[in-house]
Amino acid sequence: MPPYAQSAPEYVPPLTAKTPIAISPGSNWGAPAPSYDPGADAYGAYGAQFAPQGGQGRTPASLAHAENSASVVHAGNYVPGGAGEPYGARPPEPSLTSSSAGGAPYFWEAEARPRPVSRIATLARWVMTLALLCVSLPSFAYAGMSVYVANNLIYAPQVVPTSTPAAYGLKFQDVSFVSRTDHVGLQGWFIPGVGPKGALTDTRTIIVVHGMRTNRADPGVGLLSFSAALAKAGFAVLAFDMRGSGLSQAAPLSLGYYEQRDVLGAVDFLQSGNLPFHLGSPKVIGGWGVSMGAATLLLAAAQDPAIHAVVADSAYSDALPLLEREIPKRSGLPAWFTPGVLRAAQTLYGIDFAAVRPVAVVAKIAPRPILFIQGADDTYIPTSDMTALAQAAQQGSGAQVSTWLVPGATHAQAYKVAGKTYVDKVVAFFTTNLPVA
Repeated sequence: MPPYAQSAPEYVPPLTAKTPIAISPGSNWGAPAPSYDPGADAYGAYGAQFAPQGGQGRTPASLAHAENSASVVHAGNYVPGGAGEPYGARPPEPSLTSSSAGGAPYFWEAEARPRPVSRIATLARWVMTLALLCVSLPSFAYAGMSVYVANNLIYAPQVVPTSTPAAYGLKFQDVSFVSRTDHVGLQGWFIPGVGPKGALTDTRTIIVVHGMRTNRADPGVGLLSFSAALAKAGFAVLAFDMRGSGLSQAAPLSLGYYEQRDVLGAVDFLQSGNLPFHLGSPKVIGGWGVSMGAATLLLAAAQDPAIHAVVADSAYSDALPLLEREIPKRSGLPAWFTPGVLRAAQTLYGIDFAAVRPVAVVAKIAPRPILFIQGADDTYIPTSDMTALAQAAQQGSGAQVSTWLVPGATHAQAYKVAGKTYVDKVVAFFTTNLPVA
């Protein structure tokens, strides 16, 4: 059998270091490879020595190297590094330790060695770090201060009422109800109107809405005194603490954005609630508000026609200019903090102060009548706000709008300045515009 027909020895991976071996006699291991002669026949340079006698069945040149690749070691007798494996048959395996020849390191050594860093690269990293700190720290400080101011704007200690209608010789009863939509718990009192011969009545009921950070008895504007005057004039009064005020449930202050739901909740209570004194439901409802309460009442009346007539005392036309003026003044921060404070209030509490614009919706109240009142010396809400509200309200179809500028009165002080004249004017307005069939 020709050498190339022998079975290849079974390869077993080396288990020991390689050692030189003796080459078997007659083996071609280590013999130099013959040069290729393009002019030779198809059997190659060694074809003749492998071809059978007579020149027939000559072996192709592609198998001519078989004699050199065949070993005299039989399969199954192979011992790694033994006599059957020639020295130099495999390249030496690299050492896993450091190279001792002093030449180029192996790739694993190159990765393990620390790479030198230039001073320029180090300086660039420091400069970049400082730049990021210079940008980040002011941003964090701005955000933190904005959140702090927003929290102070939104939340404040609630001031509870210290007096009741009993101080004016009136009957009343504490009531509880919830706001429309979000069902915030609200506390108030219901004062029945005093009719002829002292008869109690709720035929015409007025919802009284207090100002910012006060309560239903606010002594600063004489709110309880005014409520008592309305009751003695024959009008029932539902005065209540808006959310986050007085004895009502704590909630963010939103300058009317959420508080309008409280007014609408008062309407729902009068229409379908369990009213005290068993007088039945009111036949007609009106509304009176002061400062933030006036703006809130306008927002609510624009949504619900059940409020048949409105008196707005010292209402602002737009909350945003008011905040842009007051936030820097009260916080002591530069004006460029104000956008951050407003954004924090919107992000944390969902309050969009830019949407608190009674001037944009007041025309929807028409044809229901509105009386705007403001102090001529008001420096907190400029008299131009009343003018803007009145002009906007007159754009409604069938609008009935009247105004009263009270001489000598500052913000929300028209009742205290005008006294009985104030009461008479408001009572006449509700008597005319809340008719009872």
